[in-house]
Amino acid sequence: MFHIVGITNDSAPLSDPNGSRSMSKSISAIELAEIGIELTPGKTTKFMDMGMKKGFLSGEIFLAPLLLDDVRSCWLVNMVAYEVCAGMATCAGNETNTSKTVVCSYLSFLAMLMDREEDVHELRSKRLVQGELTNKETLDFFKMLVKHISGGALYVHIMEEVESYKLNRWMWIKVHQFIYKNFKTIVTVLSIIGVLVGIFKTLLSLKEH
Repeated sequence: MFHIVGITNDSAPLSDPNGSRSMSKSISAIELAEIGIELTPGKTTKFMDMGMKKGFLSGEIFLAPLLLDDVRSCWLVNMVAYEVCAGMATCAGNETNTSKTVVCSYLSFLAMLMDREEDVHELRSKRLVQGELTNKETLDFFKMLVKHISGGALYVHIMEEVESYKLNRWMWIKVHQFIYKNFKTIVTVLSIIGVLVGIFKTLLSLKEH
């Protein structure tokens, strides 16, 4: 299990899931793209390999790619069940261990990104979700699974980072959203302007001769 989950440094400061900081309840893969946050595969396949990097004008969320089929779906459900039981034992013993909520954090975050089948397609294009299941089957699996789990410390930490990005770069996000939503129109207009400029230069050249 440690080979898949990874090992965490429990001394690293992560947010308390019950903290008071305001966060968005959900944000889809397409909505992240609209505000300038790119989703990329992590360097390893360990679920612990997830986080957010902030650039000058953009952001990047990286997480381990997932190969999903019928067998792995059952395997993930069993891992979630194990974490939930371990989490109950942890609460009873008043202990804290980030590694005990890694799978729930990872799957909760992936599920949050999937609001529609188009979001699943977006994740496939980023090579974050692969496998033999269709987009609808993948969406249905995560929607079913997320009803029984809640995000752990890693999930909360990334969501706080996204909220911080949205608050600190709200002006740039407005510009990026406009360009993202109207990119095809902008390209078409620029192409037409380029053609008109070419025609105008040709007419001037003919007039001079």
